[in-house]
Amino acid sequence: MGSWGADVRYAFRALRKSPGFALVAVLSLAIGIGANTAMFGVVRTLLLTPLPVDAPEQLRLLAWNREGDFSINQSGTTDYRDPETGASLRSSFSYPLVQALREATPRDVDLFAFAFLRGVSVAWGDQPAFAAGGALADAGYFSGLRVPMALGRGITADDDRPGAPLVAVLSHAFWMRAFGGDPSVVGRSVRVNGVPAEVVGVTGPGFKGLSLGGFFPQTELTVPVSAQPSVYAALTDSESAFGEDGLFWLRLMARVPDAATEARAAQAWDATFRSTPSPLVAEDGFSPFLRLVDGAHGAQPVRDTTARLLWFLFGVVGIVLLIACVNLASLML
Repeated sequence: MGSWGADVRYAFRALRKSPGFALVAVLSLAIGIGANTAMFGVVRTLLLTPLPVDAPEQLRLLAWNREGDFSINQSGTTDYRDPETGASLRSSFSYPLVQALREATPRDVDLFAFAFLRGVSVAWGDQPAFAAGGALADAGYFSGLRVPMALGRGITADDDRPGAPLVAVLSHAFWMRAFGGDPSVVGRSVRVNGVPAEVVGVTGPGFKGLSLGGFFPQTELTVPVSAQPSVYAALTDSESAFGEDGLFWLRLMARVPDAATEARAAQAWDATFRSTPSPLVAEDGFSPFLRLVDGAHGAQPVRDTTARLLWFLFGVVGIVLLIACVNLASLML
């Protein structure tokens, strides 16, 4: 221990004698280490870390494609890549199509719907309103995802029905930011876009929804899909988005236990999707088809081109650190 202390003191004396060399050495290493740390954080978040839920490898996103001309109105959609053909897939579905696909779902598969919301206002009492990233979720969302809960519960079937009292589930980060981690928040009344709602749960600290952020913000507040007409009426010009065949606004995710079940479910969903009356089914020679996409990282999978670019940049900053080390070694010599 004494020898180690002597070495440290000697190193500091040497640095004091050559302040210019010390400054160059520290800056070189700081740039290399800082760039690598920042880039690794991006790569780990976007490419390496799955959703913080039980068995995320079982999650699949439903998406579709159709050639030819068709007329629909899409809200909050994302393009995916077809794992079989490389074609671009669309992520949103109309409510009638969601209902048809639910009826075709095998019993051993969990299928649930959700939609991202932007510009959600949350207020209570006489406190200033908080802006939050929001989501609509059906009764199977929390149970199908197996979201860990810090307090209370998720949305149930009794919550997700027309006319039911509005409930809300907060994210752990929003609970800490807006309520200071107060455990009595469950049961409290808040106003979501001006509509009274009861807080029924807080998700675990690691879960931030199915969006990584960006155009669709991370989910800080979740309300039932049935609340769309009152909470997010701007989605459609009519009173409700539930009866519109041409409005594609809901996303679908499924939890499949194994490959055989996945193949069986995909076949049933594809057949239902092709046969259910919708603007996509027409006598023009083109037929829509449905595919399953990996959902382990959420509802915004990173595209292959973006993933390659991220790995390339990670390699570049690694070279920067190597160059910094070589330059420092040269200066020491």
